[in-house]
Amino acid sequence: MTREQRQQFERDGYLIISDVLTEDEVKFYTAAIDSLYEKSGHSGAAMHMLSAVASCPELVGLIDHPKTLPLVWSILGWNCHVYHSHIELFRATA
Repeated sequence: MTREQRQQFERDGYLIISDVLTEDEVKFYTAAIDSLYEKSGHSGAAMHMLSAVASCPELVGLIDHPKTLPLVWSILGWNCHVYHSHIELFRATA
Protein backbone atom coordinates (compact mmCIF):
# COMPACT_ATOMS: atom_id res chain seq x y z
CA MET A 1 0.00 0.00 0.00
CA THR A 2 1.39 3.37 -0.94
CA ARG A 3 1.64 6.20 1.53
CA GLU A 4 -1.03 8.10 -0.43
CA GLN A 5 -3.41 5.11 -0.35
CA ARG A 6 -2.93 4.74 3.41
CA GLN A 7 -3.62 8.44 3.93
CA GLN A 8 -6.73 8.26 1.75
CA PHE A 9 -8.00 5.23 3.65
CA GLU A 10 -7.33 6.84 7.04
CA ARG A 11 -9.05 10.05 5.91
CA ASP A 12 -12.03 8.60 4.01
CA GLY A 13 -12.45 5.08 5.40
CA TYR A 14 -12.28 3.52 1.92
CA LEU A 15 -10.09 3.32 -1.17
CA ILE A 16 -11.04 3.82 -4.77
CA ILE A 17 -8.90 1.50 -6.84
CA SER A 18 -9.08 2.15 -10.56
CA ASP A 19 -8.56 -0.41 -13.32
CA VAL A 20 -8.58 -3.48 -11.08
CA LEU A 21 -10.42 -5.76 -13.47
CA THR A 22 -9.38 -6.34 -17.04
CA GLU A 23 -11.94 -6.06 -19.80
CA ASP A 24 -12.07 -9.87 -20.01
CA GLU A 25 -12.64 -10.14 -16.24
CA VAL A 26 -15.47 -7.62 -16.42
CA LYS A 27 -17.10 -9.65 -19.20
CA PHE A 28 -16.62 -12.91 -17.27
CA TYR A 29 -18.09 -11.63 -13.98
CA THR A 30 -20.91 -9.78 -15.73
CA ALA A 31 -21.89 -12.93 -17.62
CA ALA A 32 -21.77 -14.99 -14.40
CA ILE A 33 -24.03 -12.59 -12.51
CA ASP A 34 -26.38 -12.17 -15.46
CA SER A 35 -26.68 -15.96 -15.65
CA LEU A 36 -27.40 -16.15 -11.92
CA TYR A 37 -30.08 -13.47 -12.30
CA GLU A 38 -31.75 -15.39 -15.11
CA LYS A 39 -31.62 -18.74 -13.25
CA SER A 40 -32.95 -17.20 -10.04
CA GLY A 41 -36.22 -16.20 -11.69
CA HIS A 42 -36.00 -12.55 -10.66
CA SER A 43 -38.23 -10.39 -12.75
CA GLY A 44 -37.76 -7.05 -11.05
CA ALA A 45 -35.02 -4.49 -11.36
CA ALA A 46 -33.19 -5.57 -8.19
CA MET A 47 -31.70 -8.81 -6.90
CA HIS A 48 -30.24 -9.33 -3.43
CA MET A 49 -28.61 -12.71 -2.81
CA LEU A 50 -26.65 -13.86 0.24
CA SER A 51 -23.59 -16.11 0.09
CA ALA A 52 -22.16 -14.73 -3.13
CA VAL A 53 -19.66 -17.48 -3.91
CA ALA A 54 -21.98 -20.30 -2.86
CA SER A 55 -24.64 -18.76 -5.12
CA CYS A 56 -22.23 -18.03 -7.96
CA PRO A 57 -18.93 -19.97 -7.68
CA GLU A 58 -17.49 -18.07 -10.64
CA LEU A 59 -17.06 -15.08 -8.30
CA VAL A 60 -14.40 -16.80 -6.17
CA GLY A 61 -11.62 -14.99 -8.04
CA LEU A 62 -12.80 -11.68 -6.61
CA ILE A 63 -12.01 -12.76 -3.04
CA ASP A 64 -8.25 -12.92 -3.47
CA HIS A 65 -7.76 -10.85 -6.58
CA PRO A 66 -4.03 -10.00 -6.82
CA LYS A 67 -4.71 -6.29 -7.33
CA THR A 68 -6.87 -5.91 -4.22
CA LEU A 69 -5.91 -8.58 -1.68
CA PRO A 70 -2.53 -6.97 -0.87
CA LEU A 71 -4.39 -3.78 0.05
CA VAL A 72 -6.80 -5.72 2.26
CA TRP A 73 -3.82 -7.35 3.98
CA SER A 74 -2.23 -3.94 4.50
CA ILE A 75 -5.33 -2.74 6.33
CA LEU A 76 -6.57 -5.88 8.14
CA GLY A 77 -3.45 -8.00 8.42
CA TRP A 78 -2.78 -11.41 6.90
CA ASN A 79 -5.29 -13.33 9.04
CA CYS A 80 -8.49 -12.08 7.45
CA HIS A 81 -11.56 -14.15 6.58
CA VAL A 82 -14.69 -13.78 4.49
CA TYR A 83 -17.67 -14.56 6.73
CA HIS A 84 -20.46 -12.84 4.86
CA SER A 85 -20.96 -11.88 1.26
CA HIS A 86 -23.83 -10.94 -0.94
CA ILE A 87 -24.65 -9.92 -4.49
CA GLU A 88 -26.58 -6.75 -5.18
CA LEU A 89 -27.81 -6.27 -8.74
CA PHE A 90 -29.84 -3.29 -9.84
CA ARG A 91 -31.09 -3.07 -13.40
CA ALA A 92 -32.74 -0.14 -15.03
CA THR A 93 -36.27 -0.92 -16.08
CA ALA A 94 -37.52 0.12 -19.48
